[in-house]
Amino acid sequence: MFFILISIVMEINKDESLGILLTRIRDGVFIHVNKAYADIHGYSCSEMIGQSVFSLNTWATSDQRNEVISLLKEHGSINGIPIQARLKDGGTKDCLLSAELIDIDGEKYSLGVVQNC
Repeated sequence: MFFILISIVMEINKDESLGILLTRIRDGVFIHVNKAYADIHGYSCSEMIGQSVFSLNTWATSDQRNEVISLLKEHGSINGIPIQARLKDGGTKDCLLSAELIDIDGEKYSLGVVQNC
């Protein structure tokens, strides 16, 4: 199911101007990222997929991720929330995040779109 969803999103964003990610909510594991998303953080896609947001430290603060997850659980989606992404080199970058909480076979995921500011 999520491969179909990812395919649709990727088709919409052919030029990869937006970073797209699919993460599992319970453990923060990256199920899918596109090149634009990996580039934002300074990683390759293969370095990110299968790793967690915690092991790669992709959020500037854990409080920020907790707030986003809370908003997703409360509202089901968020649109254009300012966030700070933590980069591979330790720096940060201001971005905008939009995301949808989705359920695939009883497991909760976040399908997100990130735009550089």
